[in-house]
Amino acid sequence: MITSKIKNYAILILFILILISSVITFIFIKRLRIEQNEYSNLYNNFDALKLENTGLNEKARVYKLTIEDLVYLQDSITIKLLSTMDSLKIKESKIKSLQYYLEHFIKRDTVIFKDTIFVPELNIDTTLKYPYYNLFLHLEYPNIIIAEPSIFNEKEIFVANERVTIKPPKKYWIQRIFQKKHTILTIDVVDKNPYMITKKQRFIEIIK
Repeated sequence: MITSKIKNYAILILFILILISSVITFIFIKRLRIEQNEYSNLYNNFDALKLENTGLNEKARVYKLTIEDLVYLQDSITIKLLSTMDSLKIKESKIKSLQYYLEHFIKRDTVIFKDTIFVPELNIDTTLKYPYYNLFLHLEYPNIIIAEPSIFNEKEIFVANERVTIKPPKKYWIQRIFQKKHTILTIDVVDKNPYMITKKQRFIEIIK
């Protein structure tokens, strides 16, 4: 009888030890995966920063950051992105990705007239400056005009999730509650240059 009880206690203790060991192993594996993921993200972000600082001759790398990371960074670009995101009223829980581009267009044209159009010894350089547009002008005797427009644009792109009704929404909100919904991706493109006009755009998500 005593031997049987000892055997049962031994089995129970063994079961508890196995259970504890399994829990510890599960926690260890989960923690290891988290650390591996954090290390992977850190290495990825390091490469992304290196490519960003060395120019755009190579393929850019996407940063892997949380909203908390963005708020903590507080560099000039993330401050602009977060500010625009707030003005667009995009919720932090809905945002999927943020993109920033600083675009610059510059082109020089030279016009030489057949006739004399300037007074002798004229040689003028002047620049018209605006927040996102500069125009350099060179006027030279007897007939040379050089124009060099320089255009800057900050483009910000926000990709977010949004729950919308599959069919056109009903007129009354009580009816919309019972309508089936699905999740879509919405794109907000913001050009800071007031002279910039986007005539056409298309965004495609590859599904599998």
